[in-house]
Amino acid sequence: MQLVDGEQYKQMAIDQQLRDTVIEPNRGTIFDKNMNPLALSTTVWNVIFEPANLSKDEEIYQKQLDKIADELAPMLGADGDKVRESAEKYPNSFYQVIQKKVDKATMEQVEAFIQETKDAKDGFTLPIVLEQDTKRFYPYENLASTVLGFVTTDNRGAYGLESYYNKVLSGTEGRVVSAKNALNEDMPFQYQKLYESEDGHSLVLTIDQTIQYFLEKHLEIAVSEHEVKERAVGIVMNVNTGEILAMSSKPDFDPNNPRELTDPTAQERIDAAAEGRLEVLSDG
Repeated sequence: MQLVDGEQYKQMAIDQQLRDTVIEPNRGTIFDKNMNPLALSTTVWNVIFEPANLSKDEEIYQKQLDKIADELAPMLGADGDKVRESAEKYPNSFYQVIQKKVDKATMEQVEAFIQETKDAKDGFTLPIVLEQDTKRFYPYENLASTVLGFVTTDNRGAYGLESYYNKVLSGTEGRVVSAKNALNEDMPFQYQKLYESEDGHSLVLTIDQTIQYFLEKHLEIAVSEHEVKERAVGIVMNVNTGEILAMSSKPDFDPNNPRELTDPTAQERIDAAAEGRLEVLSDG
């Protein structure tokens, strides 16, 4: 076996033992002309469940699953039934997401929970991995949202400057390749290879945060006073240089929650459609 099939089994061992974890780069910051951050990235963590690393011992297997589904999942606001379902449907998987993008405090709570379970009298290891990730944050919420745009859940620009300059802002992913045994613990020889991520480049706009604020404030007043049905648009330019100091359209959205509907008329139409009233509403 060693002489004839050695390479085949060596490759099988490598495939089983090596874990490849992606390190997400920090997306570049978007600043206004005075270096006030309008969009920046913060570090968060994804909580990953590895069904393939559940114990082969039926009793320990059940204890592990109960701990994760009945205690850890509710702690994260996740559905414990889905954890059990993933263990049943994907028993050979090393990557089942329990919760995405949890903050540092929650990450530390999960780490403490895993350690307490391991240190208990009848302790055992939980097949849970904390994967570092980044989350886009817009400190001024709606301010310049139609200019900035937003990112998807995988940190890719989907609209506005975030989309147009996605390659500039994105950076390059890094990786950690490590050797683990069947209990997801480090191998005795502690093999690990780190490939550092490269953060994205930042943008400095000609937008002035203060001027942008007053433009948006007066656009909102105009929309309300004149009962604008579609939208209002405004641009403030330095006529000497051509710099755009502010630009906006109202209504807009909060890029921290870009899928949240803010248009009351659109929401009314959706509610009407759900209740079968759309035709009546459309007719006036």
